[in-house]
Amino acid sequence: MLDELDCNGYVVIEGALDGPGLARLSSVVDAVWRSECPGGGELHRLAFVGLDIRLRRACRPSAHLAAGDGDVENLWAGSDTSVNGRSEERRNDRKDTEMRKLIATEWMSLDGVVQAPSYPDEDRSGGFDRGGWHTRYFDDLSMNWVIETVRGAGGYLLGRGTYEIFAAHWPNASEEEQVLAEPLNMRPKYVASTTLVEPLEWQHSTLLRGDVGDAVRALKAQDGDDLLVIGSPGLVRSLVEHDLLDEVRVMIDPLVVGGGKRLFGDGNPIRALRLVESQVTGTGAIIATYAATK
Repeated sequence: MLDELDCNGYVVIEGALDGPGLARLSSVVDAVWRSECPGGGELHRLAFVGLDIRLRRACRPSAHLAAGDGDVENLWAGSDTSVNGRSEERRNDRKDTEMRKLIATEWMSLDGVVQAPSYPDEDRSGGFDRGGWHTRYFDDLSMNWVIETVRGAGGYLLGRGTYEIFAAHWPNASEEEQVLAEPLNMRPKYVASTTLVEPLEWQHSTLLRGDVGDAVRALKAQDGDDLLVIGSPGLVRSLVEHDLLDEVRVMIDPLVVGGGKRLFGDGNPIRALRLVESQVTGTGAIIATYAATK
């Protein structure tokens, strides 16, 4: 439903946060973002509110945008985290560093397991037969978190296993999945592997050459939005050892898997992290963002 109000009001697009709703959101965001209000005002903000999708266009003078007041905000439960990962706080953080951030996102059990969260055959290495433990804990809030995290990145850093799973799925994703498929397919992907060879089949994918630490450090020094590591626990551990990871975003499910690959193994040095934000889902999972302390 679309209601157009005057420049003191909003344009509201409502829909349930389900597959069709997410697909519809993906198709209308750019159009709303570029639209103009009657009388020459420009877009001030879009927002997700409650359990429905509501894109609100507040018409304000363009000077507000020039002053950095044109964020896309995610207002889940009063949160002030931007949908595209560019909240005012994060932009201010960027001013204090020359490199773009490297962020890891993981689905993790209470006992630290990250192996095969999505389905039984995702990763059976080591005889792991407990795959698919994560999906029951997804709800609207956590799905919005996934969309925000993926769409907010300027590119993706993947280990071989995660790359192969993604390359087999996302180029052929359904219409309902396009809100995630579009950025994953179209934005650059950097793959850390000693066994894959170029050219890589998935479009916009590049194989990192030489030392992983040096290659990632060079990527961080390039201009652009933050880089996101998805899954790839072995790669994450290597990045931590090289002191290259700036932020970890985890969804911690309220269950003990009792075995499998863990995000951090034994023998790692003690590392202090700073809690940036956290929230609890309707299924009892905890979504938390931790920043590395330098």
